[in-house]
Amino acid sequence: MDFSLAKQKLDNNLLSNLILIHGEEKFYIEKYLSLIKERYNAQSFDEYELSDFEKIYSSSETIPMFSDKRLILIDDVDLTKTGISKNKESIDNLLPYIKDIPEYTLIIMTSYGNVFKSKFLKEIINYGSDIEFNKLNRNQLKAYIINYLKGKKINNNIVNIFIEYSLYLIKNSEKTLIDVNNELDKFINLEKDEITEHDLNSLINQYDKNIFDLTDSIASKDLSKTIYYLNLLINDTSD
Repeated sequence: MDFSLAKQKLDNNLLSNLILIHGEEKFYIEKYLSLIKERYNAQSFDEYELSDFEKIYSSSETIPMFSDKRLILIDDVDLTKTGISKNKESIDNLLPYIKDIPEYTLIIMTSYGNVFKSKFLKEIINYGSDIEFNKLNRNQLKAYIINYLKGKKINNNIVNIFIEYSLYLIKNSEKTLIDVNNELDKFINLEKDEITEHDLNSLINQYDKNIFDLTDSIASKDLSKTIYYLNLLINDTSD
């Protein structure tokens, strides 16, 4: 789901009393959790494991004292097919209750990665709100970078090089916008208006750049460069 659309649902009070927030983009999941706290004037969540149903129930039935809603967070739930099987007893305890969550309570579940299309997910969709934040595609990422660097001049070619260096779009990459932001912040802190390719090469994470150069040299079948960058990475002792 587009983040702006998810924010609009929250702002307009269009979410149910049970929210599942999931997907590969951890940055947006964490940002959305912050917006939920802000929206309901809460300082923190009541955090429980999925297996703590009695505690979840007790907290959920307690009227909030210092916020607009009682916010209960069940964080990092494994909702893969294997995870659903392992958590069957806990899920079976929670399932009947999701229809009867009090109006003054909001239960939020987060899951990072793939979610199996189980009966549990169907029930959440029926009675709750399903918010999914997947990784950005190339065009979305370009727009995100340009917006993040608003006030800095950067040409399209440098943006494309940065995207390759970031490894964000590589298949099965664990890089998220959190990693992208960490690199972009280096450009934000430059005391200059225009970002050049020299700035890019100077500030980009050298380890990630070496990986990009390695894959690039393999793609171009340049054996000497491949061995050179492979040696750099081996000597770096990073995973």
